[in-house]
Amino acid sequence: MLGDEPGTVSGETITWHGTGVGRFDESGGVSRRGALFYETAAVFARLNGVCTVFEFDAEESGKASGSLYEWEKAYAVTRARSRPS
Repeated sequence: MLGDEPGTVSGETITWHGTGVGRFDESGGVSRRGALFYETAAVFARLNGVCTVFEFDAEESGKASGSLYEWEKAYAVTRARSRPS
């Protein structure tokens, strides 16, 4: 699942770019998990460079729910590799 899609909030365009995984459940609904980042203009400029992870579940009936979580901190992991002599 890959996506790039514009949306409009309060008259401003917000484009999200994302990737994730999804699967159908036994009842015909779908469950998705992934990450998104955003591009937007002045009003929502704070979103530029923000990464969110998401959970989204939809039932076959169309009832849907989801959550976005802002990724606030990232930690770099450095590993020392020994080279053969």
